[in-house]
Amino acid sequence: MGRGSGGKRLKKRNGTGARRLLFSTLLFLFVTGAVTAGVVLIETQYNYRAARDEYLELRALSPASADPAPIITNDGQPQDAPMATTPPVTEATDSAPTASTTPPAADSTPTASAPAPTTGTPVTAAPETYTNSGNLSAINPDYIGWIKIDGTAVDYPVVQCQDNARYMGTTFSGKGNPSGTIFMDYRCGGFGSDFAVLYGHNMRDGSMFASLHRYRQDSFRQAHPTISVTLREGGVRLYQIFAVRLVDVGDRAFSLFGQSEDNIVGYFAQHGAPKGAGQFLVLSTCTTNGSKDERLLIFASY
Repeated sequence: MGRGSGGKRLKKRNGTGARRLLFSTLLFLFVTGAVTAGVVLIETQYNYRAARDEYLELRALSPASADPAPIITNDGQPQDAPMATTPPVTEATDSAPTASTTPPAADSTPTASAPAPTTGTPVTAAPETYTNSGNLSAINPDYIGWIKIDGTAVDYPVVQCQDNARYMGTTFSGKGNPSGTIFMDYRCGGFGSDFAVLYGHNMRDGSMFASLHRYRQDSFRQAHPTISVTLREGGVRLYQIFAVRLVDVGDRAFSLFGQSEDNIVGYFAQHGAPKGAGQFLVLSTCTTNGSKDERLLIFASY
């Protein structure tokens, strides 16, 4: 009788100890997970704020904030007033199966293409404030222009270097940050070429190219049809948006580099480019539709 009672008490103590161990383990895992999530959240918010503050300070040096620059027409001559007419905007979701490049992804990694083996021009060390630090080229020699779109958060410097990897996670001043910088594909010949692509992250805080998704609404497209690009050399180009597309990374738009003018014009004509347009700008960012290979493209002509 005594032995039976002792065995029951021993089993009870063992069962209680096992439950306590399980509870302690689950509590430890919960606390660890909560702390990790908190650290990630704090780091994310810090990065958002750091990038936002930097670009706000850079806007004090933005050409758009100075006296209006002359508007340059597509024949290279100054123009006193912007173009008054805008072509109709179309949207398509078709994609081509063959291509060798990949445009930038969203808040994570905007893979634009296989990077070239070289790197960009070293960025001048960022000062504490930009208000008295000279022009934008002095801060970053890779600076090629400033892009601004009314009605959106797009109001940023544009860079171009010798690969498509450098500015995915580096700000204009050279600081590591997931927001990166708006950059032109290294295979493009600048804003004066027949075809140019700009990449930007689809940041969850609405910065960089995230607000381009507003162009999926017809009313917004009609109200904000113009992309303004102030060139590093001076002058403003006004690109007119004519199409908004959801595509796969294999779309032919990412394989036009180095092709003939006829091929480039022919491609964009299929997507509603106005007759006579000879230079085209594509803005690319990722989507939040669940596919890492889907991109939002904005087509504009000059």
